[in-house]
Amino acid sequence: MTNNKTEIEVQDFIDFNDNILFDLDGTLLPMDMDSFLEKYFVALQNHFSSQADKNKFIDCLLKATGSMIKNDGQSTNKEVFTEKFFEMLPELDEKEALSCFEDFYNNKFPGLGDNITKDPQTVKVIELLKSNNKTLILATNPVFPIEAVESRLNWIGLSKDHFDFITCYSNMHYCKPNPKYYEEILEIMELAPENTLMVGNDEAEDMIAGKLGIDTILIKDNIKKSDQGYEPDWQGSREKFYRQIRNWSR
Repeated sequence: MTNNKTEIEVQDFIDFNDNILFDLDGTLLPMDMDSFLEKYFVALQNHFSSQADKNKFIDCLLKATGSMIKNDGQSTNKEVFTEKFFEMLPELDEKEALSCFEDFYNNKFPGLGDNITKDPQTVKVIELLKSNNKTLILATNPVFPIEAVESRLNWIGLSKDHFDFITCYSNMHYCKPNPKYYEEILEIMELAPENTLMVGNDEAEDMIAGKLGIDTILIKDNIKKSDQGYEPDWQGSREKFYRQIRNWSR
């Protein structure tokens, strides 16, 4: 957009970019991922307690998730996860286990967000951008099924209808921090990187989008730092980011 990034404010990025990618966890959804994942793993272990050893189950889940992160694009993330997971847990009946996963994400997972403190400005800002004809994409790392993504959106008062595209493990072939994840979004949505903005809280996974010519904004409230992080084009608090968007609309 310009070489003098220190003088650029959020309003400028919104003016220059018609397409806005938003990370979810820690960005739109304020949360401590470590404490959330602890609750998530315990709930999932308990849900599968009659089918597999708890410790082995979580170990295989993590390894299968790791395979998704390394996906080379030959299969969807869901296909990679499923193949690796059941390869390590041959004692599971695949059809029964998949049904159990579906039941968990539809009926148990939504309750994990009961204590989430949402920012009341989030819905207003997203709806403001949508009313100004911005293409909005939920660029959350696609390691969950769509049901889990929709639940996390519901925790902050949003729904899938607020976005033009949502990445999940069944429609993507790469994961963050692979730049090909962002390339795939651009290709699917037919977007030009120079007309696109990425907003996230992870110095590596989200800010790497800048390598493709995408403008980047780092939300620092729940920041995930990295020794291999990338310099954002703008950084600041969620409150400041939201305030500048509200000012932009006036």
